[in-house]
Amino acid sequence: MDWLPTDFEHLMKPLLGQEWLDFCAALRQPPVRAVRAAHHAGQAAGLAPPRGSNPETVPQPTHAIPVPWRDDAFLLPPGSRLGSSPWVMSGACYIQEPSAMAVVPALDPRPGEHVLDLCAAPGGKATDIARRLGGQGVLVANEPHPIRVRTLVENLERAGAPAIVTQALPHQLAAAVGVRFDAILVDAPCSGEGMFRKDPEARRQWQASSPASCARRQREILACALSMLRPGGRLVYSTCTFNPLENEQIVAWALDSFPVILEAIPLWPGWEPGRPAWVGDPDLTRRFAADIAHTRRLWPHKGVGEGHFVARFRLLQELPDGAGDRPVRRSEWRAARRHSSPSANLAEWRRAFAEWIDAGQVPAPWHEPLWRGPHAYAAPDTELLVRLEQARIRIHRPGLWLASQERGRLEPQHALAMAIPPHLAKQTAPLDEELAVQYLSGAPLPDLGQRGRTLVHLAGWPLGWGNGISGRTNNLYPKGLRRTDLLPLRGEKT
Repeated sequence: MDWLPTDFEHLMKPLLGQEWLDFCAALRQPPVRAVRAAHHAGQAAGLAPPRGSNPETVPQPTHAIPVPWRDDAFLLPPGSRLGSSPWVMSGACYIQEPSAMAVVPALDPRPGEHVLDLCAAPGGKATDIARRLGGQGVLVANEPHPIRVRTLVENLERAGAPAIVTQALPHQLAAAVGVRFDAILVDAPCSGEGMFRKDPEARRQWQASSPASCARRQREILACALSMLRPGGRLVYSTCTFNPLENEQIVAWALDSFPVILEAIPLWPGWEPGRPAWVGDPDLTRRFAADIAHTRRLWPHKGVGEGHFVARFRLLQELPDGAGDRPVRRSEWRAARRHSSPSANLAEWRRAFAEWIDAGQVPAPWHEPLWRGPHAYAAPDTELLVRLEQARIRIHRPGLWLASQERGRLEPQHALAMAIPPHLAKQTAPLDEELAVQYLSGAPLPDLGQRGRTLVHLAGWPLGWGNGISGRTNNLYPKGLRRTDLLPLRGEKT
């Protein structure tokens, strides 16, 4: 396999033995993609579809092959143009690598929980978590990288997800929030060997030192994450790499270092248990062999996907010397609630809000938003925001961005449009695929029969706001999100 890094072959070939040739043959095959379909618009925000409706979902291939560990995802056939269609931009679906789709089911986030996605960009798993929470509970999506965090924000807003988005290193976040979360996802930065098939750059960047270097960082991240987990809470650790240094050996280290146990994850079709013999240390192998068998691996020569490793921990007791455990005083919480725009009062907000949507069917925090300067947010956890601000953590979104004051009046934000199903908007206009492509490129639309603020949608999936005037509909789609490379499917089920 001259196209694989030589040092990678030296590392993995002795471990895989007779499987090595099958593994190499699988890496020669085209990469596999899948699509995760939303059930209805507004799902992530906890808003129900209209009664008796059967909202359309993303177009499916005639003979769709399901992803075996999901009931809401199917494999994309070669040459599928779904990813460059307006359906993706509407939040109706998310294109994702199929083995990565197993991570959030392993975490099993539940409505009402406080959940942290610690290394969240680009947002595929965070949007999946948000849909499962259904607007109940709190999702914090954190990404340390300043460029990747922007992509995370865009994907969460496209999904209508009411998340708190932060940009912090794990130890900074841990010091700020203390023990807080019921469930934490650590989709750890790794050497990316599971990217070899689809990304030549991943092969070029891999070095013999990559696994050990990544493992050091992964131990630091995992320790910080466990310090934020409530006793009895669960943490899923996952990577998209194959070597044992970043997988079985990290898990064995955690079992030896913290009051945690490993919980079994379903053995989905094509997955297999982790390999206890790869722990390396004889003492740790003897002590934790049975536990390591609770972890899960997907190999490209055995299952559908590029490859993943997944482990689920349960924390038995709070870690000592937890940071950030000072209680927030009620006066500080009230001060955060009072941090309002000087020219916008509650009555003005409610009047404007009622002009855009049926406000009687949305969550209570939307009626009394948290203001940050001229911007209004539906903040799911104000007390947490106080902690983050005191620690000078950068907050890209304190919650769902509802509206902003512009030129002396309140204007609804794009995030609000994407969070509500069209039946809650006071004025709507359906677009076909051709018009949806036109709208998403930023071009003006023809007169759609509405005057004023209008939610435009594709078969019940929101696209954004327009402003109807005589003879045309002005395009209010955000300039930074516009796409000129989209094409309609034109009825093709691909």
